[in-house]
Amino acid sequence: MFYGVAYGKWMLFTEIILCGVVPAIMLIVPSIRNRPALLYTAAILDCIGVTINRYVFTVQTIAFPAMPFDKWVVYYPNWVEWASSIMIVAYGFIVLSLSYRYLPVFPQEVKLNYGKADA
Repeated sequence: MFYGVAYGKWMLFTEIILCGVVPAIMLIVPSIRNRPALLYTAAILDCIGVTINRYVFTVQTIAFPAMPFDKWVVYYPNWVEWASSIMIVAYGFIVLSLSYRYLPVFPQEVKLNYGKADA
């Protein structure tokens, strides 16, 4: 099932070892888990692993030659697909930042910030 650069064994290694086992070990060890930068690194690696897993189960499965006369088809997203994916993430950031700014998510924050400004 592993073919060429796009669907090579590097993808299996990256998904299971780098983005699965390494973050699991990082989250099990308390000294690593208590450092925010390493905690966020483990969380980001885990999210990348889930993304690679979805890619393998959708795109790579469709590209796999099922019949003897079929050939591997390599899929690379074009700029329109990348742009629409980035727009979805940007929309999430905008919604999150607007809700943080205008909704009472942290109601004590105003009092705490004004208290620091007066001191």
